[in-house]
Amino acid sequence: MKGDAGYAIRNGKRIDTVNVYDPLDHAKPKVRRSKEHFARLTKERQKLLAGASGAAWAIYSYLLTVNWLDLHRPVKLTNQALAEIGVSPDAKLRALPQLERVGLIKVKIVGRQAPIVTPLK
Repeated sequence: MKGDAGYAIRNGKRIDTVNVYDPLDHAKPKVRRSKEHFARLTKERQKLLAGASGAAWAIYSYLLTVNWLDLHRPVKLTNQALAEIGVSPDAKLRALPQLERVGLIKVKIVGRQAPIVTPLK
């Protein structure tokens, strides 16, 4: 081990010492990653969602949670993903036009596939 040699005097006796470099003393602390997800719901977004159904709130919260780093990234909104948050396919079909009408999302439907939703605000 590398280090600086020296000495110290304790109780009148000379004690040889070595200063040892420990890389763990200078290591960056590890960042703790939470396993919980969060969504940033601003007051402006809350006002736009004021008259919306519970399914619309759940879908928009899901979109914010999935896209919290890059909000404008399109998301394929499958029935299976929404079933995990308690939204039925029928509720999804009613909620998407509500969210599109208030300007929070843009919906692209391709045939019978799951709609591709892009959050706007």
